[in-house]
Amino acid sequence: MKPRHAVALALVGWYLMCAPRISENPLIYDVGAPLSKWTMNDSYDTAGGCRRGKDALLRPLSDGLSHADTEDRRKTLVQIFSALNDGLQCIATDDPRLNAK
Repeated sequence: MKPRHAVALALVGWYLMCAPRISENPLIYDVGAPLSKWTMNDSYDTAGGCRRGKDALLRPLSDGLSHADTEDRRKTLVQIFSALNDGLQCIATDDPRLNAK
């Protein structure tokens, strides 16, 4: 890698973005909405840090799945986990979709 490319990569940060909700239902996210409509949950220096941040948000649900005492509770936790997992994305700070209208 050329030094100038390494410098450019070093300047890129990462946002943990959350999709907008479609309705009052907290489990329905508009994952197809333009990234400019998503909200920034947190920012990170690296992609790995962003993924760890996302994992940390999802960990309580993941832990709850392994301790679910009924099938109904497990199904509910799977729905919540799936919705949140889909509604959270790590995006590079220089991603042009962030500025798209």
